[in-house]
Amino acid sequence: GWLERFAPEEIARHPRLALTAATSDVAAGDRDRLEHWAAAAARSLAAAEAPEPDGPEAAVADVLGLLAARDGLARMRADAAAAAARLPGETAWLAVCRLLEGTALYLTGDREAARGPLEDGARHGAVAAPLVQVLCLAQLGVLALEEDDPETAEVCISRARRQVERTGLGDCPLAALQPSRSTRSPRSN
Repeated sequence: GWLERFAPEEIARHPRLALTAATSDVAAGDRDRLEHWAAAAARSLAAAEAPEPDGPEAAVADVLGLLAARDGLARMRADAAAAAARLPGETAWLAVCRLLEGTALYLTGDREAARGPLEDGARHGAVAAPLVQVLCLAQLGVLALEEDDPETAEVCISRARRQVERTGLGDCPLAALQPSRSTRSPRSN
């Protein structure tokens, strides 16, 4: 809500404001606005005389731009890996990179290779990015079900549900993976 105090031109001139606006639009599920603010942040960072023109803030702008996946899954995977290499070790954005890598691998059919990045994303997201952890765990649950491993699937989905409840993410559009309480677990079938 505090971003509304700034004019769009002001947000576009300041990379951190633009990154904040883009992040807010990710949570709201607004892809067009996400792309707008990610591009504004990238332009602002490129124009600034920052000590690290290819540093962490630029990597975050790149990651936010990747979330729209307009250039295809192979590109998203490669760019997410490249952005991850530019990020400090314990940032929430590393979890996002791993989620993008794992998802791209999964969707292109390399399910076994997807597991590592998704597990890494879940680990890195546990504290710094709980929503990302939830998404990684949900994807790992799907992988387990596809491998006919309902016990592992149940563990992953249970962990994701507990994180949604613990952090109050139930109203977040991206946490729509949260099933209703009346949904039965795989063991109850």
